[in-house]
Amino acid sequence: MFKKVSKSDLVIAVFCAIFICILAVLANILWIETKRFSNDAIDQQFDVLRKDFQNQINNVVLDARSIAIQESQSTLITDALVEEKAKSYLTSHWSALFNVYPNLQQIRYITLDGQEQLRAEKSSDALFLARHARLAKQS
Repeated sequence: MFKKVSKSDLVIAVFCAIFICILAVLANILWIETKRFSNDAIDQQFDVLRKDFQNQINNVVLDARSIAIQESQSTLITDALVEEKAKSYLTSHWSALFNVYPNLQQIRYITLDGQEQLRAEKSSDALFLARHARLAKQS
């Protein structure tokens, strides 16, 4: 009824079973390490991108503060609301700011009560009053 198994066949069968188990464990370790390595590489790339983004944001904030300080000490903006010659100077000045600060997309003059009085946009060819009346063409 049962076939007699030789001792050598039994040793070979046990060896094959152990060998297959070892291969399965090694494959699992390899898969886990590959996944860990991939996750580490992704985490490193994310950290680099996060730091770069944070640096760019910090630069924009510093530029905005610098521009705000410079502009708050000038009467050119308030003069441009009433004098045509000052509007021309303001247009040239804000055009130069767009060239000096390449990340700058828009400049707004907002009064203390929150009313926008002047606005310049990089994509636009003109400065606009808050009521959308054109001031002057940018050069």
